[in-house]
Amino acid sequence: MTVLSLDGVAKRYVRGDREIVALDGVSVDLAKGDFVAVSGRSRSGKTTLLRIAAGIEVPDAGSVRFDGEELATLSRKRRARLLLEEIGCVWQGGRITHGLSVRDHVALPLLKSQSHSQARRRANAMLERVGAQGCARAQWHELSDGDRTRVALAHALVRAPRLLLADEPTVNLNMLEREQLVGLLRSVAQDGGVTVLMTAPDAPATVHSNRTMSIDAGRLIKPTSERRRSPEGPGAVIPFPAAGERRSDRSA
Repeated sequence: MTVLSLDGVAKRYVRGDREIVALDGVSVDLAKGDFVAVSGRSRSGKTTLLRIAAGIEVPDAGSVRFDGEELATLSRKRRARLLLEEIGCVWQGGRITHGLSVRDHVALPLLKSQSHSQARRRANAMLERVGAQGCARAQWHELSDGDRTRVALAHALVRAPRLLLADEPTVNLNMLEREQLVGLLRSVAQDGGVTVLMTAPDAPATVHSNRTMSIDAGRLIKPTSERRRSPEGPGAVIPFPAAGERRSDRSA
C-alpha cells in the first residue's frame, strides 16, 4: 500500500534576480514500513523535499499524495490535522516550547485527546523507547545533540504517525550515536509499520535504510539496489506500536 507518492514534483524560489531550483521533476513512492534515506549536499533540495511531503509547502508542478489524497487540494485545517495526527516531523534546530520539560513537550500532541496524566505516561513510555528516559525532567538547554534528536523523535512518534519525515537527524552525532539513531528509525519502520523518509548530508549515514537515493540540484538520482529488511542491527530490539494505532493509555 502506497502511503506517500510524489510524481513530477517541481519547486522554485526567486531570490532577487536569481531563480533557485529546489526540486526538479522528483518522483518517488513509499509504501507502508519503507525506510528511505536521501543524501545530498547543503542546498541540494533535501529540506524542500520533506516540507512538500509534509504538505507544509505546495509544489509549483507535480502531484503529492498522502494515502491517496492530493495534499495541495486539502484545506489548511485538514493539512494541519494530518501533521498533528498522521505525519510526524523532525526538523533541524527544533526546540521545546519555552518553560516546558522534555516530558511535557513530548506529551503536547496528545493533549487534545487525552488527559494530562495519560499524555505524560505515554510521553514517558515513548522517551524510554527511544532511549531518552533520563531526559524527562530536563530542559532543552541541558541536552546533548544526541539527546535532542531522540527527544524530537519521541515528540514525533508519540502520536503513532503513519509517516515520519526526519531532516538530517544524524547531523552533529558521533559514529555510535549515528548507528543507534539509524537503527532506531529502521526499527520504527519494520516493527511499527511507520513509513520513514530521512535526509542526510552524506551517503554513509544512509547505509542501514531499506532504500537509498541521492539528490543534487533538486534532481532525485535513481535509487541504488534495495536492501532486504533485517531484524538484526542497532535499535532493532526496540518494540514500537503499529503506525496509526490509537490507544487510550496502554503505556501506563
